[in-house]
Amino acid sequence: MQKLSRKFRFSIGLFLALWPVVVAAFVPTQVFASLDVSMLSADRLPLAVFCVTALVSEVFAMIVFFRTRVFPIDPLTSWSVIAAAAAGTCTVAFLVAAVANVLHVW
Repeated sequence: MQKLSRKFRFSIGLFLALWPVVVAAFVPTQVFASLDVSMLSADRLPLAVFCVTALVSEVFAMIVFFRTRVFPIDPLTSWSVIAAAAAGTCTVAFLVAAVANVLHVW
């Protein structure tokens, strides 16, 4: 991980942080229905799996963002601190969603 440039690591972290949020917010329900996944049915196992996968992705994003920080402060460091805070917030949100869905499944 040290051999990759800071900007590339930051880009990887940005991707890891954003893909679950984009999928959860912008994928239409017809796509989930075509995969036989209903958000309103009692079968929430695929949704629980998605939330756990998103949680793991957000944790990795937060780790990557913290690793891209160096001192003295430069613009990339400032953005990585902001992104790490946002990824941490998304991690908490996905943890709550994952726990709620797992409890609903079992």
